[in-house]
Amino acid sequence: MTNTYPHRVGTKAVQIKDSSGAPLAGKDVKVRQLDTSVKFGCAGFETIQTVNGLLDGDKKQYAEKRVEKMLDIFNFITLPFYWGRFEPERGKPMTVETLNAAKWLRSHGKLVKGHPLCWHTVCADWLMEFSDEDILRIQIERIQRDVGDFNGYIDT
Repeated sequence: MTNTYPHRVGTKAVQIKDSSGAPLAGKDVKVRQLDTSVKFGCAGFETIQTVNGLLDGDKKQYAEKRVEKMLDIFNFITLPFYWGRFEPERGKPMTVETLNAAKWLRSHGKLVKGHPLCWHTVCADWLMEFSDEDILRIQIERIQRDVGDFNGYIDT
């Protein structure tokens, strides 16, 4: 199998030493990224539910723990804009909830990415009642709306 993304793969041997220079073996080590010159990210979809209080019970505890770990490890978080999920009913997008999550992530020093505004296999079911010409027009309107709504809160 060929790696399509060779820039995303690499190996590096790291040797951890104590203050006298002796190698440490069998010790727990905590690694932390100290600067943001490299975008190191993950999907932060559950941030929306967590920040907006949309979960309870075990799901809430799991999501909160995952978000806590995400904040500790990553500096670049992706929020979902898959149209069928973002706007399951025409005219009722999850703008407020997603914007709350984007603002919350930014307040925690994270870069935020929105993905995707246009995707060939994931769309809102209600869109299929329209002609191809209308779908194109509605898609462009959607992109303009969401880019405008999230201007200043989405980094890329």
